[in-house]
Amino acid sequence: MQTQEKDQPESLNINARSFLYRLLASLYKKEVTADNILDFQNGQVREILDSLASTDDCPLIVKYLIDYFSALKDPLNDELDLAEAYSWLYNGVGGPNATPPYASVYLGKKGTTHQAAESEIQALLQAQSLQFRNQAHEPCDHLSIILELVSWLSDKAEREQSNDASPSEQIKIIERYLLSWLPKFTAECRKSDKHGFYAGLTRDTLGFITADYNKLLQAEGIRN
Repeated sequence: MQTQEKDQPESLNINARSFLYRLLASLYKKEVTADNILDFQNGQVREILDSLASTDDCPLIVKYLIDYFSALKDPLNDELDLAEAYSWLYNGVGGPNATPPYASVYLGKKGTTHQAAESEIQALLQAQSLQFRNQAHEPCDHLSIILELVSWLSDKAEREQSNDASPSEQIKIIERYLLSWLPKFTAECRKSDKHGFYAGLTRDTLGFITADYNKLLQAEGIRN
């Protein structure tokens, strides 16, 4: 894990934004396991997704996850297929067809990791006293870290009614470290994903974040 990990909510009285950002972070962080699949099908994650799906403004990503995991019939075999797809795209197994999930690759001039975005995000984490945890030594501009940072700021804003955390801080992070490169990342992933799950996931992740960003802009305008 990259930032301080949290347990799943114990009830449906949750911060829906934070939950979705954190859930998406978990899907980009590592391969989906058979246990994850079962949780999406019949566990607490499914319970929360079903609750969110019943709302009028339900994001498309919720329906996508419900529909995709509901259709899986053999979690053990599906785990292997999804692990292969993840490794192909995000662990570099696909070679020139891989789609590295790091902001630096898309924002830096060199097209490699360990560029300015990494040190900038590290500074943001340190400013919030968040620990960088990563046994695989991933750069901290990994997509999962950025998504979880937004989740953490959303929780902080709700908990503390904090103006410095929301919406302006979240707007800056989403604009600079997500929307600035996710369209290209999404296009590359959709082109390279032979399995299909991650092509749909990236598409609806981008849609969710774009809509959320626009809502935050509206909230900021109202607040000012």
